[in-house]
Amino acid sequence: MSFNPLEVNLPVQTYAAIRVQVGHDIEDTDVVALYLEVHNWLTKRKIAVTGPALIRYLSMNTAKGVMEVHVGYPIAPHTAYHDRIEFDELPAGTYLIAVHRGPYETLYKTSGMLLDWATEHGIQWQNHGVGDAIEWVGRVEHYLVGPNTEKNPRNWHTEIAILKD
Repeated sequence: MSFNPLEVNLPVQTYAAIRVQVGHDIEDTDVVALYLEVHNWLTKRKIAVTGPALIRYLSMNTAKGVMEVHVGYPIAPHTAYHDRIEFDELPAGTYLIAVHRGPYETLYKTSGMLLDWATEHGIQWQNHGVGDAIEWVGRVEHYLVGPNTEKNPRNWHTEIAILKD
């Protein structure tokens, strides 16, 4: 099987999200409830969602088995304030992108293939840290087709995008 991620220049992407700390098995976290909370808050304030749901990986600590993530939606630039929902931006730049097809339980395999492919091709990421603790500048998953629009998990599509150095 060939694996050929895309290299794409993306503009800045503003989003609204809730920051949470999760274990490496993110499926143990009720992300659906977090998406719902963000979406309902945006809807009440008439702030338009401009793209599919996302999870942005802010930091990962493999030794402790925890990740800090943003769970939310892309929006147009906005100045609203909320004590729980944060507004942030994914930076513009060149991202390496792979699309995972299938259930979320196997998403980590496609992420691993993307990371391995980049290593084999000498690609560096925009991240900080050493060893077990890494802070990512731009690592995100966009849920293009998922349970809200397609009942069969084999048909789900998730875009994995990581900002190159």
